[in-house]
Amino acid sequence: MDIGDWQEQTPNAFETLVTAMEELYQENPELSLRVKEELAAAARGEENILLVGTDGEFSVTILYLDSEVLEPGQTITLFPTSSSVAILAAVSRETIEAKFRMCEAMVDDGEVDMADQMWDEFMQDMMIQAVAMHRENPRNF
Repeated sequence: MDIGDWQEQTPNAFETLVTAMEELYQENPELSLRVKEELAAAARGEENILLVGTDGEFSVTILYLDSEVLEPGQTITLFPTSSSVAILAAVSRETIEAKFRMCEAMVDDGEVDMADQMWDEFMQDMMIQAVAMHRENPRNF
């Protein structure tokens, strides 16, 4: 599904996103621009972008990469950025695939809502963890 299909299928969600971006711009233009750039990159499929979000203070982009390039024993690895409002993190492809298989099995069992909730909570938890890690040890140039 591309962004155009998503807009057609979920017009209220798209309007909500646009409204949220406008409000974010009013509060923090630099953060708004960063989130907009990351969303555009995700929509173009440029990278292995799993998640783009914000907690209102930081733009959080989470990539999925092979575990060999991540810090051993860590669920999330932070990478340096040149922006004071950006957090770039990665999670292993294997972690994502395992969670996806769990959600897929739930869908196969007819538990679609529960699978959606599990996936949404997983994404939210990763974003919260990335922000907490960044606050503890910022990775800015």
